[in-house]
Amino acid sequence: MRNHHAPPLHVILISLLFAFSIFGYLEACGPQATSCKADSDCSAQEYCAPTSGQSICTKRSESIQDGSPDADPQPDTPTQTGCDIPAYDPTKDPGNGGTTLQLDQIDQFFFRKLREIFYLSQQCSEKIWGGSYQLHKVPTYIANIGSNEPGSGKGVRGFLINHPNPPQGSTLIDTKSVFGIPNVYAYDGAIKDITPPGFMFDLPINNTPVYAFSYGTSHATINPTTGNQAFALYVHEGFHRIQDFEEAWKYPQGIQDPTGYPYDTEQLTLALLEDAILTDGHNEKITAEQALQWFYAARKERIKLDNSPNKLIQSLENFQEWLEGTAMYSEILYLNLLKIPYPLSDPNSIPGRLTLLRLMQSDSNASKKDVIETLRGRYYASGAAQGVLLERLGNKTWKDQIRKSQTFYDILNELYSGLQTESILHQTKTKYDYDALKKIGQNLADRR
Repeated sequence: MRNHHAPPLHVILISLLFAFSIFGYLEACGPQATSCKADSDCSAQEYCAPTSGQSICTKRSESIQDGSPDADPQPDTPTQTGCDIPAYDPTKDPGNGGTTLQLDQIDQFFFRKLREIFYLSQQCSEKIWGGSYQLHKVPTYIANIGSNEPGSGKGVRGFLINHPNPPQGSTLIDTKSVFGIPNVYAYDGAIKDITPPGFMFDLPINNTPVYAFSYGTSHATINPTTGNQAFALYVHEGFHRIQDFEEAWKYPQGIQDPTGYPYDTEQLTLALLEDAILTDGHNEKITAEQALQWFYAARKERIKLDNSPNKLIQSLENFQEWLEGTAMYSEILYLNLLKIPYPLSDPNSIPGRLTLLRLMQSDSNASKKDVIETLRGRYYASGAAQGVLLERLGNKTWKDQIRKSQTFYDILNELYSGLQTESILHQTKTKYDYDALKKIGQNLADRR
């Protein structure tokens, strides 16, 4: 069972405080007009960046220099257009003859947004992922658990959606009661069967494995009335459901156990370098091509230096980016289309997660275990960022390659295997002040 491996709470709080404190002096980092042939033609605060027409001196991003999240108020990427969701008009809904049901406030919040999620799934699935990625068709059980803990077996009421053979005791609900969603049944009989962490990919209900999800008020992550986290979690875990069942993806070889992680200064520093590259690529401070090539060079070096017994950079990181990065990519796209995106400064956004490892240096209480947990949470963003960049690059095959068990690294290796990565890595280390990054890497490696 997969879950958001969120960074420790104290890490998130420190990240937010640090980010807010620096937003006052962040400057725009747009390209300068000076042409160049090499970094030496630019000032110490700039590097020579190729563009479509010529190479120009470009200011080193603030995110490189001080590790801050970007203060850009625009939403996380990728963005899509042409999927505007029409408002629900009950006067145009003929109903389905089901029972009228009065929803409480939390149910209303969830069903309103669920209608929008289903609309996007039906009308725009090709723009989110394509193929059989259609949440509106998935047999689903949702449970309002009130103030109870997820997976406690206690709740207020449950609803069964799209079940091919609703069990005895379920009652068809009129579409006007649930904002036009068809095939909704009131059914409380399975609330007790939802186990921790409160969502399941294959809860058996009347001989059908259904996607189960709990929402309520006990935690912000499942409370639909307090922000976007509950819906982010719903579509993220729904993606995993489709990975496993509706599309039955072929999994690459890989493990999820971080025991034996190559926890040394060089590995941590190269991870920080990867983060800086992907953040700048995501925020369009460098081109998608540059970001992917530079990232590939850094990742190739990390794999070469990995002496862990299970070769965890490849078997853990590449696998987790394939598994969780794709789900986060879908999650980010959905949130944009739902018009409830993460701000770029949010610790849950792609750049926010890519910055947390660097910001841990200021947390004297963070242990080695905390650092490893943050590394695990980072795979969501590093994988999603690679998806964003491949999409921006115009690559038309990466999603199908992912479906067929190729990792992001496999895809990059296919694209860039002929590159002189050692030369690229040397140049990239210069651009990103690798000596400064190594001090942070050493700080993290010294944790106990």
